[in-house]
Amino acid sequence: MKGMMWKCARVANVPYFEYRMQQIKNMSVEAYETLNRIDPRKWTRCAFHPGTNCSELVNNWVKAFNVVILKARDQPIITMLNTIYDTVRTRIEYEVTYAEHSFMADIGTKHCSCGLWQLGDRSCVHAVCVYKSQNKDPRKYVHKDFLMTT
Repeated sequence: MKGMMWKCARVANVPYFEYRMQQIKNMSVEAYETLNRIDPRKWTRCAFHPGTNCSELVNNWVKAFNVVILKARDQPIITMLNTIYDTVRTRIEYEVTYAEHSFMADIGTKHCSCGLWQLGDRSCVHAVCVYKSQNKDPRKYVHKDFLMTT
């Protein structure tokens, strides 16, 4: 059944998608109904927007996440969820602890839970810590309005 679902997900045109869905229905009405409840734009190539410029159904981030899940799944539930949470969080954003406070800084979106970064284009101290931890020069990420020209 898994192979049939992937064949259906990989098709690039609607008639062939419908043909594959009918094959799934012939094998399992329950599987067919489950797939029908999911918006096709989220799982089948034929429903992707033409301007997406990505024909991949799975990307490296998803593959990396699956590796984390596989490593964590033998742990007790709370430990497993904490392992997954910590791994995902460090890939997306950084937790910066100062004194008794923790702040989440995401240099990709220029967002920090302290709120200062969103108010202007100056990095907050937490973002500077993230840049430093990645061996990046924080001065390279200063908005042009704050630079002195000669």
